[in-house]
Amino acid sequence: MVIRTRNCDFCEYRIWPGRGIVYIDRTGTSKLYINKKSMNLDKAKTKSHMIRWTTAWRRKNKKLKATGVVKKRRKKKAKLLKSITGMTVDDIR
Repeated sequence: MVIRTRNCDFCEYRIWPGRGIVYIDRTGTSKLYINKKSMNLDKAKTKSHMIRWTTAWRRKNKKLKATGVVKKRRKKKAKLLKSITGMTVDDIR
């Protein structure tokens, strides 16, 4: 059975079903918060990357490992022997 979790709109923590606070503002957009502290900070228009315990701060200050970022492996180029004018590759070998 798969349990659908959502992320807090302020701190990006995972919220399990039956937890969290849903806030609907005047424009009709709904936001999900993990607790009252996150909700009040977001209402006060505090930037989440300025608060040390949020995921945004950890990402900004390189405290989190980047997930899904894998460097591509490059193939080594095979050496190519070119013939010199007047000589073939077999003569050089």
